[in-house]
Order: sequence, then C-alpha cells, then structure tokens
Amino acid sequence: MVLPKQIVINHPSHLPSKSLKVVGTDVEHQVLLRRIHQNISVPSCFAASTNQVVVDKDPVIGMPNNIKNIYQSRNFAQIEKVESQIHADFAPIVQNITTNPKSCWVVVQSENGVQSVLTWDMEGSYFYSYPLSITPAFNNQNNTDPNAKYIALVQFGMYSASTKCVFTHQYRIGLNTLVTGIAMASIVANTVGSFITSNYSYRVDQFAQRMNNYASGQGLPFNLYTPQDAEGALVAAIDFAMYPCTGRFTNVPAIVQAFNWDNVAWQFTIQALKQANYPGIEQDPSKINNNLIKCGSGTSFLPYYVQKPDIQVGYAVFLYDGKSVGVFGVGLQSIKNKDYTKGFTYAFKSTREQTLSGNVVDPLSLLNDPKTVFTKNAVSTVGGGVPISVGIDPNTEKLTNIIININKSDAQAKL
Repeated sequence: MVLPKQIVINHPSHLPSKSLKVVGTDVEHQVLLRRIHQNISVPSCFAASTNQVVVDKDPVIGMPNNIKNIYQSRNFAQIEKVESQIHADFAPIVQNITTNPKSCWVVVQSENGVQSVLTWDMEGSYFYSYPLSITPAFNNQNNTDPNAKYIALVQFGMYSASTKCVFTHQYRIGLNTLVTGIAMASIVANTVGSFITSNYSYRVDQFAQRMNNYASGQGLPFNLYTPQDAEGALVAAIDFAMYPCTGRFTNVPAIVQAFNWDNVAWQFTIQALKQANYPGIEQDPSKINNNLIKCGSGTSFLPYYVQKPDIQVGYAVFLYDGKSVGVFGVGLQSIKNKDYTKGFTYAFKSTREQTLSGNVVDPLSLLNDPKTVFTKNAVSTVGGGVPISVGIDPNTEKLTNIIININKSDAQAKL
C-alpha cells in the first residue's frame, strides 16, 4: 500500500532562502505589535479619520521564456497544463490558509534585519507579503488620500516552484501615524489570504473592512475605505490573487486573460455587461480601470529571495458569470498609454463567439450593433498601431477561456 505523501507547511528548512530565519508565527508577532502600538502616540482624530487603501502597482506576472512562448502562441493545451501546475503548487498553501487562518502566516527576517510575512510548502512554493516603505504622504507622488500623513506600500506575491512563475501586485495604504512595516505586511497578508479562500464570493468594500479588523487585532484603530473610482483596480487585484489558487472551473464560466507585451502601458477603462455578472463590484461594474504595465519594465520590485523571472508582463484577469440561464455578453474597451484616441474594443458571448475592433468604441454598442460579426475563430486587428490578437480555447465546452495578447502578432497561433 502506498501512503499519501505527507505535506509539510512552514518548516524552517524549506524557506526560499538560507539567509531567512523564522522570527515567529504571525499570531505570536501580533502580541509584540500590540505592545509596540500601545506606545505609539495615536492622535484622537486617528480613529475617526478615514484613509484610503488602493492598488498602487497593478498585477504583474513574472515567467520564464518557455511559458512566455506558450501564452504568446495561445497554445491552450499547454496553458491548461501550466495553470494546473500552478494550482497544484498553491493548493497545499491555500488549504493551510483555509484550515489554519490564525497560524498560517509566519514572520521571517533576513540577515540585514528586513522582515516579511510568508507561508510556504516543502516543494519551494510560497506566498509573501513584503513591506516596501512607509514615508511621509507628501513624498508619494501617487498619493490620492487627502487625510494621510504617511503612506505605506506593501507588495503581495505568490511563487510557483514548478513553473517558476511569480504573481505580484502592490497596495498603497494611507496612515495618520507611523506604524511598523511588518504590521502593514501582516494586515495585507491576512486580508488577501482571506479572499483567496472566498471562491469569488465577495464584495469589494469587504477588503477595507477586513483590513480594519486585522489592524484592530494589532491595536491599530484603522478606518480604511477604497474610493469608488479605485474599486475596479482592487477587484482586479483580488481576482488576480484568487485565480491561480482556486482553479479553472469553480463558479467561473467565462475568463478573460490579457497580457501586455508592448513597451508602453495599456489600460482597460470600461466594460459593458449584457446579462452578465462581474463579481465583486455592485455599484458600477462598468468602471474597471485596469492598468497593464509595459512588458519587462521592472516596475514590480521583487524581494531578494524571489527568483528573478526572465520577463515581467502586465496582466489582467476578468471573471464573469451569467445573471440567468441563457446567453450573456461582455465588451471590453482598452486604450494605449491613457490615450483615448488609440486602442481597441473586444466583445464576446457565452456562446463562445467573439469580435474585435481596432478602434476605441462604446463596448455596449459593439455588443448590440446588429452589424457586428461574431466568430468562433481567433481574431486579430491593429489598435493604436499595435497588433492585437484574441482567441477562445476550443478544447473545452465547460469554460469560455479567452487570451488577449497585446503587441504579439500570432496569426500562426497553435490552436
């Protein structure tokens, strides 16, 4: 009889770098943080004032060249294998977060004293929350929080050992008093971890609420919120963290993955939903504001213990389901480098048909125009002087899985 392989989580000998050492579990560290924060002079207005939590750096995937080639060629059979590998890598870690939410995170420290919050397995895969900086608000050129005196930047990432892919994004949190960087990393780790296990059933405003709850456990009276115009980017970040962990066929009948291989940034600015749901946003799901950084830009700083990828690509994932039984449709508008005169518009139906325009047009009009020609074949165009190509996976009827490649001409895609 072959016994099942024993899964070991968070053993010190399996840390991603020999220069890291375990300081203690996150729960143990929170006891220390509460003592530290008791000694912080917290102004009386701190608890009453509201501050913002927003996405500071949008999702980026780092990958080796062999996986880059798979996505650029839209080789859907190989894409499914890669994503299944990533899901298998992350499954034991996600299971530990699910069953041990209060003890799954561990505080580690490098030789130079920099601390992170990690959870890892015996095979080399791990999730991390890394405190980048806490600086005066006037020094942060991207700050949108009028009440903030300080700005904390925290990067959350996930590394898949078998594929050597790393998934990163970054949060910007407004503060009214100085706190420790590791406290912010802990709050972000616990918050994102709680969404990873939520199976796409959430509201975007719950993100700030959960951050407030985790901060309260450290003795910090946070009152965070996300402005409505920043909710789309936050949903994109939450879904980005969930998708590699949850699997491909769980309550998500339609997935759009977009990769920016261009040398400038692109933005998805608006979407049109026809009998479709975009989980997460309830008030105005049409405003998405997803930014795809330029390829290989290096704007996603990685902690030293993360294996550096061959290439980093700006990425967005959109997850949809239908409001009722029947056909639903989605339209997406994308612009080049914030220029509304250059871009493309894409639309698809749950009948696995699609269309693509090389112009920036109203996506709902594209969906509704009786002259719009929908096809099941791969489509391509030039938008903003850049080749755009899109294809739907023909290998499965269970999932409308779509890949958009920006600036990768692949008429010979291996379908």
